[in-house]
Amino acid sequence: MLKRSFATHGIPETVRTVNGPQLVSEEFQEFACEWKFNHVTSSLYYAQSNGKAESAVKIAKSLLQKAKRDGRDIWFCLLEWRNVPTQGLDSSPCQRLMSRRTRSLLPVSNFLLKPKVIDFCVMDKKYKRMQCFYDRPSKPLRELFLVN
Repeated sequence: MLKRSFATHGIPETVRTVNGPQLVSEEFQEFACEWKFNHVTSSLYYAQSNGKAESAVKIAKSLLQKAKRDGRDIWFCLLEWRNVPTQGLDSSPCQRLMSRRTRSLLPVSNFLLKPKVIDFCVMDKKYKRMQCFYDRPSKPLRELFLVN
């Protein structure tokens, strides 16, 4: 499945996964080496270390529940979610991935469907601000000394 995704969107520099047995196998490590990407793992039972994936799962579950409740097609719901701008970023997931909006059943100006490169500096600022809030209750650790 990753080969299909990489062929469509390109090979990422880093792939983050949980420590599932299929993802820490020798075969997967060979795949990472062959396709030249860095594989970073996080703890399987520590959701906080894998926040982006947990957030994506929460969004997907919410979409599935809403689609089922309203009797709508999940693929249409996913298309619309990908076209809606993310709060605080002024761009949608689709715009950040393909530098354009995708056409859907909702009326939209042809001007908005034209490609436009998204500046990622805004995203960097958002994540730095989030990190600042996350790190606020923490305190610096004292320096460790090695004893011979």
